[in-house]
Amino acid sequence: MHADLSSRHPLTVDYIAEKYFPSTPETKFPRAISLALLTLSAEGTALIAANLGGDSDSVASMGGAIAGALRPDTVNEGWFDVGAKVNDDDLIDGALGLAALRSC
Repeated sequence: MHADLSSRHPLTVDYIAEKYFPSTPETKFPRAISLALLTLSAEGTALIAANLGGDSDSVASMGGAIAGALRPDTVNEGWFDVGAKVNDDDLIDGALGLAALRSC
């Protein structure tokens, strides 16, 4: 999948959806990794994955997390504000709390 998608510039949702569906456990994680490595953008990965259909939230969250770990500067900071408002929670404090637990 990565070899095929790396030869497709620009990546298009239509091509990916046509070529790599149905959405099965065997295609979700490779799709997430491929998008993360090819876009090198947490935001770009999440947006493409979210528009693919199927189990798009899983692909977007896995791929976005991978791309964000590789390129933290590509995380859309405004999305944290939306998440905090929707969930009535401070996501950053929650993440820092979880990270602190890991180091114990």
